Amino acid sequence: MKWVVVKLLVHAAVLLLAIGAGCTKTNPNLCCISETDCAAIGLPNGTQCDSGFACQNHDCVAAACGLDSDCTDPLASHCGDGLCRECSAVGQCPQATAACNLNTYSCEVCSNDNDCKTFAAAPHCGASGACVECTKSEQCGAAAPVCGTDGACRLCQRDQECASGACDENGTCVDAAAAIYVSPTGIDAGACVQTQPCKSLQFGEGKVTAGRFHLVFATGDYNLPLGVVSKPRVAYHGNGSRLAVSDADFFPAINLAGNRMFVSDFEISTTNIAAFKGNGGPGAELTLRRVNIAKANVTAELSAVKFTWTDSVATNFSGLKIYDSPSNVTLRRLTFTSPTAVLEMTDVVLAAENINITQPKGNIFNFTRTSGALSFVTIADTDVTPGVPHIVCAQSPVVMKSSIIWTPRQPTTINGNCTFTADNIAGPVVTASPAINVSNADPLFVDMAAKNYHLQPTSPAIDQADTGPATDLEGNPRPRGAKFDLGAFEAK
Repeated sequence: MKWVVVKLLVHAAVLLLAIGAGCTKTNPNLCCISETDCAAIGLPNGTQCDSGFACQNHDCVAAACGLDSDCTDPLASHCGDGLCRECSAVGQCPQATAACNLNTYSCEVCSNDNDCKTFAAAPHCGASGACVECTKSEQCGAAAPVCGTDGACRLCQRDQECASGACDENGTCVDAAAAIYVSPTGIDAGACVQTQPCKSLQFGEGKVTAGRFHLVFATGDYNLPLGVVSKPRVAYHGNGSRLAVSDADFFPAINLAGNRMFVSDFEISTTNIAAFKGNGGPGAELTLRRVNIAKANVTAELSAVKFTWTDSVATNFSGLKIYDSPSNVTLRRLTFTSPTAVLEMTDVVLAAENINITQPKGNIFNFTRTSGALSFVTIADTDVTPGVPHIVCAQSPVVMKSSIIWTPRQPTTINGNCTFTADNIAGPVVTASPAINVSNADPLFVDMAAKNYHLQPTSPAIDQADTGPATDLEGNPRPRGAKFDLGAFEAK
């Protein structure tokens, strides 16, 4: 510190002598590198060193480089004014700190898009100061139409993310020209376009064609079932609407009639009728995305169908019942809270992952002649009548893997021929026939009483599976450690 003070005093004395003599530079060792730098120490702009010298900390020293190739330090690999620097020109800095400060020759965070113009894949300055692919969805293309919080373009996940109000099942935004619009304030006339929606669903369904089959709802409450009018292919986009179908209606909230149907962003709020129901047939498909169930006493019963249900929550659910071959069922990122039952399946091929089941009150799984796998499932705190089996597999080689069944209030009963891989945790288990031979160690949930089934840092469920899905129930990336964590939640 003392040396620095002395040095500054010497520079100040030299500067005073220079000013008093009317000279621009009497000491050849005194220099500055930019207008800002010169102004900061009171030197005239352009006070530079002689040839063969470079300005370093306002002193002229022997130049160390003439070309970038002369600089071998990876942290100072560019030649600027005779010295090796972190950067010496635009385009030499990394994406995270893309702006080259020519006063300090250092890489700094961006301040505008111009700092990012050399990055073809990240031409915009993000809020964090790093160059990113996008800062708003208008900068994204049709293949990945939504700008995520990480500054990357991605597929849409919700109807509300699209200007048309319709996110297709493949994650692209539906063109408004291909949509039919319905609103409680609409008029049953015309073509049901976005600027002039229909009032009734029945009128809108009458406009469905092979090339225009997306029915888009204005957000609100609707006392009507979907799928009453059978079309070969139809999609319903709720934008967060609620289906409060009354008990008097004959149809379920969602009716499958042997066709291909996609439903997104609805909440089903009924009491005594089925949530969704229908008989399939050749090519029959029902796909639900973000279709939540919010009230008790509703069931879902389907047969001979390709059924997919993702990213949804079912509260006080009476169970998903699917039967009759061929039925293929895919369940991903689902939460069942206090269900009377969960899955009852006969002659089904099942693929289920990232499922959280909390306080089930009846059969959790009842499989007959069913195959497939359940993986990364968390079942916690059962509330079943003693003696009632929790998991039943009759002629069903379903594989349970990478999952947690932890039910201290009511120990688990498992009957039949489901297969449990060694990486499961299950306990307490009162009966398992045949024996399942898995760990019964406490998985150490964060707070079971508060229904927080995330894993504590010391949980024995962490880093136990070699393979798994790309994300967990909440969309967090998997794995976060050396291996995948068991259950629906990947630990931080």
